[in-house]
Amino acid sequence: MGSDMALRLVFLPHGYPPHRTNGLAAVDQIIDGASIVDLRAAFEEYEYLGLLDTYPIWEDVRRDLKTLLKQRLDEFVNSLNDRDVDRLTFGGVAVYGTGGGSWGDSPTQSYETWDFMFGDVMPEPWQKAIGSALGLLTPVSDPNSTTVQFLRW
Repeated sequence: MGSDMALRLVFLPHGYPPHRTNGLAAVDQIIDGASIVDLRAAFEEYEYLGLLDTYPIWEDVRRDLKTLLKQRLDEFVNSLNDRDVDRLTFGGVAVYGTGGGSWGDSPTQSYETWDFMFGDVMPEPWQKAIGSALGLLTPVSDPNSTTVQFLRW
């Protein structure tokens, strides 16, 4: 039985922290403009899923999703200073990295927290818009961050 090596990287301009206020505003804009279909697609297992067609519940879902995404955004931004995150600088780019060996679970707490920008928590266009608002730089492959997984040594 072996383990996998999983790494995640986030890129920011050196000396510039993430623009938390812009990220929070992007969440508001995205959720305010999301259709019921978008909300369903983004959060398939949300507890009100079967009730999304009713207007009062629909507005509750929109409010709750804003709260959830803003909380996850704060956790993501705060995690960049966690002890399980390495920071390197190359020219004008600050690279934040987390990860390590994994036996089917998350290798670090920050790795799991970064699901906000990497995982299936929300559609990729939402991730890109929020990442752009935060000021994240995008590598050539164009997600807001890069996930690298080594399956064999």
